Amino acid sequence: MLYAALADLGLPPEVTKLVGDYPSPSVLINGVDVMGRSADGVAACRLDLPTSVHIRATLRHALASETGSTR
Repeated sequence: MLYAALADLGLPPEVTKLVGDYPSPSVLINGVDVMGRSADGVAACRLDLPTSVHIRATLRHALASETGSTR
């Protein structure tokens, strides 16, 4: 889903895999969890799985923040 979203938005497929205290599975864009970070900060399995809609929306938001426009 992540690679498809990057391709749809014309972005390079540059992905860094991180190990840390994140709910599993997590997709971070500019350090922001596309599903929102758990309020208690617990790194556990999650039920709110990242979706392609959330990934694309977060990518668009990040792009808009960097360029001042939307795609």
